Amino acid sequence: MILSVCTLCTGTVLAQDAGTQTDNQSWGISLGGMQQVEGATYVVIGKDSLNLQLGKEDLLTGHSAPTLRFGSATITPVNSLVIFYDSGCSSCENELLTQLQAKYAVLQGQGLRVITIAGDTDEATYLKSAAVLPWQDKYCDYKGFSGENFVNYQIFGTPTTFVVDKDGIITGRYVLLKDALDVLHIE
Repeated sequence: MILSVCTLCTGTVLAQDAGTQTDNQSWGISLGGMQQVEGATYVVIGKDSLNLQLGKEDLLTGHSAPTLRFGSATITPVNSLVIFYDSGCSSCENELLTQLQAKYAVLQGQGLRVITIAGDTDEATYLKSAAVLPWQDKYCDYKGFSGENFVNYQIFGTPTTFVVDKDGIITGRYVLLKDALDVLHIE
């Protein structure tokens, strides 16, 4: 069973066995190349195609953002960027550590809240990764992609960024942070 496909790393597949993230298998095939995974062949040509090929449809855009739950705490995203990521994923780290941190002051200045949810299963890994992120809303339930928030937001690949407007409506789902920032007119 495929747990997730890194939406930025060409040919990287995260596999799940009995609820535990087991390994990264780098298939070493260039963007647009054919992939053989778990008996299914697909062509990697971007998020939209990947959604269709994995049988996923974006049912969230245009609807209220699901409430985020972390134990007894809940957050209803409003005027926010909600970002799902994996610690140790080079694409996720580039999006969060480089690009998002560089734009964080601008986002704050526009009143946008940054909420990050890690798909980590190891507490030490998450704490090390989260320690360098400057925003307050950093969360992880240590359940990986099977956690309630990942399921409710239909996450099958990281990084995934949602733009949520002032009314709590998801206005877009993005693989690249740059695309989300472009929609928000942030350079």
